[in-house]
Amino acid sequence: DATFQGELFRSLVGRFAGDVKIIERSCPGLALAVERGEPVDDLLDEYLPDIAASEADVVVLGCTHYPHILSDIAARLPAGVTFIDPAPAVVRRVIEVANRMNLDLEGAGSTEMWTTSLEIDRWDKREWTTVDIPSNAAAAVSLGDSTLVALTGDITKMPVTVIVNAANVELVHGGGVALAIATAGGPAIEAESRQWIDENGPLAPGIAALTSAGEMPSEYVVHVAGPIHTPGQDNEGLLATAVIGALDAASEIGATTLAMPAISSGIYGYPPDEACVVIVETAASFLSEGATSLRSVRLAGFDEAMTGRFATAIASMDIVI
Repeated sequence: DATFQGELFRSLVGRFAGDVKIIERSCPGLALAVERGEPVDDLLDEYLPDIAASEADVVVLGCTHYPHILSDIAARLPAGVTFIDPAPAVVRRVIEVANRMNLDLEGAGSTEMWTTSLEIDRWDKREWTTVDIPSNAAAAVSLGDSTLVALTGDITKMPVTVIVNAANVELVHGGGVALAIATAGGPAIEAESRQWIDENGPLAPGIAALTSAGEMPSEYVVHVAGPIHTPGQDNEGLLATAVIGALDAASEIGATTLAMPAISSGIYGYPPDEACVVIVETAASFLSEGATSLRSVRLAGFDEAMTGRFATAIASMDIVI
């Protein structure tokens, strides 16, 4: 099902199959049966009849498990069907990425299993590394023990340890994401913000203020003041400093998940495309160093356009999940 729900699938259909009838067939349990070496006859008898009846002339094996049972699939479809096997393309992509990263594909190798499942006692007894990627992620990259993700959503409703507020230096939450956070979190946000300013003074570059999340599902809010985009100043450096300040503060309290908006890209006038690149590159560098408790940093776009900017920046990195 995830293949058909993804933006890539819809994009490919729109670009290359506008005049072609597409029959989408998810096959729950089939890949697992192939992995386990279990019989697949009952599953194929359930999933393939309507494909056979449709007189489809091309069948795409949309999973790298399925070529292993190609003969079983072909036996249930009319003669003359053309099968498209994705495995060669996957291999070419692996070689391309490996060459770009100067990885030796001819020497001794090791296997690392990644999964988005939270199950601890898996049936196969292999060593698995859990990768924290929300199902609605538009793009994701693995960096050390962490993931950097782009997704669309309301940051005030995200069940993460920390959300980041694009604040002003006085922590007066009068507009934009700051107002949304103060409204969703209730009186505690304003009260704790005033107390922080009374005790510490205005936010300086790279300094983060920590408050509770009030009535929101997250636990904490980290407030940082991004730069007002101004010609002649080091806008990139100031924005990167704000991002690092937020990630540092979250790491200091042992946070494992964090959601961050496009800091400074609203009323502060930072061009959104440029801001998203700075935020992605800064967060990626921070996570790659590994000295953090964070396992998932979620770059939250308030709409698909902003998420697309984050996703484009992530997709330009070397290894994308």
